[in-house]
Amino acid sequence: MAQNYWKIVEMKTWNETILNYEDISLNLEQHPDTTPIIKRLDDGTARPKIIVGYLVYDQDCENPLKSCDGMGAIFSRHRHAESADHEGYGRAMGLRKYADGSWGRPHRTSKSDPFAVLLDCYDHGGQVWAIANSDRSRNFPDQQWDVAHGAGVWVPDQCCREDIMARPKAERRTRALEQAKQAVDVYNMWLGGECYGVVVEEFEVDLDFYAVRQDALCNSCWGYIGLDDTEDVLAEEIQRHVIQHIGYEAAEQEFQAAGHSTAPALWNCNAAED
Repeated sequence: MAQNYWKIVEMKTWNETILNYEDISLNLEQHPDTTPIIKRLDDGTARPKIIVGYLVYDQDCENPLKSCDGMGAIFSRHRHAESADHEGYGRAMGLRKYADGSWGRPHRTSKSDPFAVLLDCYDHGGQVWAIANSDRSRNFPDQQWDVAHGAGVWVPDQCCREDIMARPKAERRTRALEQAKQAVDVYNMWLGGECYGVVVEEFEVDLDFYAVRQDALCNSCWGYIGLDDTEDVLAEEIQRHVIQHIGYEAAEQEFQAAGHSTAPALWNCNAAED
């Protein structure tokens, strides 16, 4: 059996992504940014089907804190941050606002948000946020130069606040901290470029070993955040395509034998299908 691999074939006027599989060339619609998962289905006919799934970096993935409900918001007090950030930070912390628009120390008549969570930021060629004084924050390198303590604050949105208020009073602050950590983790993945589209394509191989893409059976979905969760979604999507051809039980056995998880991704705030 020939070695399976994918490569870029440069043409004079455009690039094509060719996946070579068992001496069959598959012309992919996108350039994979992860190793493709390939399933060959022989249904007893002379035209086997090949299903190819892979991930592509999503360059247009929106900020999950601005596009998703139930994530809350992060407001920065960095000098280069937008005025809306300074406003949100000042209000959440109960600071005094001066006539020139700047924010000072806590005002005696202003109340801070009881569920606001202070954040630290490591900034060196890119930002990483953490709950203030947490283990992650204390482990940031170059604390003197690259870490801004109290650089931002997480504030619950309406969905988060309703969830917090539904808890017993003694548990509400703990719940706010849990929500803040979840939001910060997703925000850090977004800042780090862990944004993907899931692409699944189907091909039918003719008698001359020429692979024809079945456009009606191909699909892509974008806006996933987090590599591990998105890989689970990819496995689930491929499984769904396989089920359509060989049935649920047979497909489930194949994927479990291959060690694939089918758990859905936790975060897909901007999902859009093509």
